Amino acid sequence: DTLTDIKRVLFPAWHGGICGRNPFTKQPLVPVPDELKGDVLKGLNEVWLPYRMGQLERAIQRSGGPYFCGERMTVCDLEFYVMGLGFLTECYVDGVKSTIMDGCPLLKQLVERMGNNPKVAEWNALHPNSHY
Repeated sequence: DTLTDIKRVLFPAWHGGICGRNPFTKQPLVPVPDELKGDVLKGLNEVWLPYRMGQLERAIQRSGGPYFCGERMTVCDLEFYVMGLGFLTECYVDGVKSTIMDGCPLLKQLVERMGNNPKVAEWNALHPNSHY
């Protein structure tokens, strides 16, 4: 649920609008004014995303790690790998900084572990220019 919620909250930063896109024009239904876009990114970088990363960090701690469900890798780990790698390389959402994961060593380790998984590494090698 946390990963889905993160994606929902990132929508204004991704698409420059709230309430989704107009199904006919594909433009933001309610555009975020340019003068507020900095405030959106500031709130994401300084408050909301560090808080959510902390929740995910604690979820790995509670499970005993190294994955969200303990010793077993699940689709949740793979989904976070895509998101976390994007955050760490600052290419998941323009303007979202890697510092949102500064206090989350277990999340950073998870991204590295997933990237080193032979199947994930094979997929990445076959799709070198695929970003999300």
